[in-house]
Amino acid sequence: MGAAEIAYGIGIHGEPGYRSEPMVSSELLARELVNKLTQINDWPEKAPMAVMINGLGGLPLMDQFVFTHDAVELIRLHGFDMQFVKTGTLLTSYSMQGVSLTLLGLTEQWRHWLGKPVGGFAWGNG
Repeated sequence: MGAAEIAYGIGIHGEPGYRSEPMVSSELLARELVNKLTQINDWPEKAPMAVMINGLGGLPLMDQFVFTHDAVELIRLHGFDMQFVKTGTLLTSYSMQGVSLTLLGLTEQWRHWLGKPVGGFAWGNG
C-alpha cells in the first residue's frame, strides 16, 4: 500500500481486507466502520454500549482521539447509549499505522468488569 492509501478490514498480521482506496478523512473512516458494525449486529435502539479504539501501535494518540470523537458522535447518532469509551494502543501490530474499532453491547456484568482497575501495560486504570 502507498502512504496515501487506506485498506478496510485488514488483519493485524497483514491479512487482506475487503477494500482499498485513497486516504479519506477520519469522519469518513468512522462512518464506514460504524455503519459496518451496526449493520451486522442487531442492537436495540438506546442499547448501552462500550467502544474501544485501538491505534495498533503506529497511530499517534492525537489521531486516535480525533477518530474516537468521530466514531462516538456517529454511534450516538445511531441512538446508542455510550457508557464506556477506551482509546489507546491496546493491541499492536509491528509498524502498522491504523485503527480498529470495537463496539460491545453492555450488560451489567461487562460494565462491572470494564470498570475494574487493572495493571496491564496498555489498558491502564480507565
